Amino acid sequence: MRRLQERLLEQAQQQRRFHPQQSQYHILKIREVPTFSQSPKPRLTTRTHHSQGNVTHISPPGSPSPNTHTTMPPEWQTAFTNTWNHNTPNQSTLNCIFQPTRPHHISGIPDPLPFASKSEAQTVFATLRLPPSYSQIAQGTAGSAQAHTTRNHSSGTPESFEFIAHYTSRQPSWSLSLSHDPSQKVTSVFWSVEAKMDSAALLEDFRDFERFALHPMLVPCIMYAANLRMNEERRRSIKTRVVELENSIRGMIQREASSSSSSFGRDDAHKNQYRHGEQAPPSLETYFQVLHSCRKDQSSRKGRYRFWRNFVEALEEGFEYVEALMAASDSPDVYLLEAHRELQRWVKVNDKKLESLMARDEDHVCRVDNVSHMVCCELMA
Repeated sequence: MRRLQERLLEQAQQQRRFHPQQSQYHILKIREVPTFSQSPKPRLTTRTHHSQGNVTHISPPGSPSPNTHTTMPPEWQTAFTNTWNHNTPNQSTLNCIFQPTRPHHISGIPDPLPFASKSEAQTVFATLRLPPSYSQIAQGTAGSAQAHTTRNHSSGTPESFEFIAHYTSRQPSWSLSLSHDPSQKVTSVFWSVEAKMDSAALLEDFRDFERFALHPMLVPCIMYAANLRMNEERRRSIKTRVVELENSIRGMIQREASSSSSSFGRDDAHKNQYRHGEQAPPSLETYFQVLHSCRKDQSSRKGRYRFWRNFVEALEEGFEYVEALMAASDSPDVYLLEAHRELQRWVKVNDKKLESLMARDEDHVCRVDNVSHMVCCELMA
């Protein structure tokens, strides 16, 4: 797989598809520290650090501030590498590279890669130990989401986990590459979103759910919720156009009915009144333009829903992976169990939202079909 990744990156370099983006680097460490007269609570620990809200980030010595760069600084590369070399048994780590901007997706052609060069991409994926198959799904294909668990051949115990998602759309595109090492309790994430996406809201979720950073599915859950919020906004936009179209067609039919009952002379007078300052009703061409817009959006939403079904399946495999880890442990982590249950509840709520969106879309498709039928009838009349 590494060899295939190298070939794809070499091809991308020849095609000049590398477009460097500003990256933010985050390292979160969570350690269980008992406190007097209280049950143990997960706490974020660090050596040299700075805080943003409730999230504590490790800042390696010598790193410039702010922690945003187009290439990975050497001190951050060392800090990420040390999370594997110096991790302790009672500590979990989340390594994250977050890009609040990415090149715009153009349908049908391989996507630009948000790195400065082939070597920079290799450095990022090798340092964070991310799945190399990410390069394969960024070749201009439709949106894809997949997860893979590697198990011990004899015991069946999970040994590693990978999660990849690449979302392509006229709306904000994004990509996610994640790995988890259960032996070191290290989760690594490369997280890239288009500028039209509300990166501030994503980072706010990241801060609000900091205590769940020990769970490998935290960032995928954040993206699931964020994208459903955007889909709800787009559904409201489609509904508004459908309602306006229905009302306009209904008004046109009423005007035609009124005109047909009038004399020829009165009909001419009725038409001429729009030449004296009164706004004329929309033309059939306008109706067709709005109708085409609704149909196009509905069609693209069908493709997105296929992606989200795959995404949910990958999420479920991630939760099954964590459950297998806890089942194989002699002393399951109570904080991991709490995070697991809370994230599952959050996903279930979002699953219901997705079902509701899909059901409402079916209703909108029927309403658009009805409007289309009425417009055709008017043309034939």
